[in-house]
Amino acid sequence: MTTPPTFSGYDPLREPIRTFFEDLETFFAIKGIAAARRPEILDTLIRDPAKEAYDAAAAAGAHDGADAAAEYLARKNWLIARFHGDDEQRIMRNAIREMAQGISESPRQYYGRVVTAVRQGGYPEAARPVLVESAFIQAFTKSYPTTSNRCLT
Repeated sequence: MTTPPTFSGYDPLREPIRTFFEDLETFFAIKGIAAARRPEILDTLIRDPAKEAYDAAAAAGAHDGADAAAEYLARKNWLIARFHGDDEQRIMRNAIREMAQGISESPRQYYGRVVTAVRQGGYPEAARPVLVESAFIQAFTKSYPTTSNRCLT
């Protein structure tokens, strides 16, 4: 990873905030970026339309902290609360029903994508295994219809 990720907040399905932070923190670790620089770097990686709300929250003091590590955590928590809230989780949950295995995607890759989507959908931990299994099986009935399924359509 040669450049850090950016975040605009346009699409919670293609650009989840949690994935942004996973990539950003990987970048920080690879580059050995000190905690003291992270809040300032994070500020430069937020793009419009997310930047407008982010800057307004900063002006209101929502990103303040006792030190650089606390400031970074405050910014991160604000972004996750704002861009992974109830609406974004509902969008993700709705998308799970429409998921299908890609043509060049292995069953293992598809399963991993379903697990991630269920986790990002905000489902309770105890419900996740059943939901993953259901979504995984449902995709195969879409992709590989049986003779009886074809007779019904």
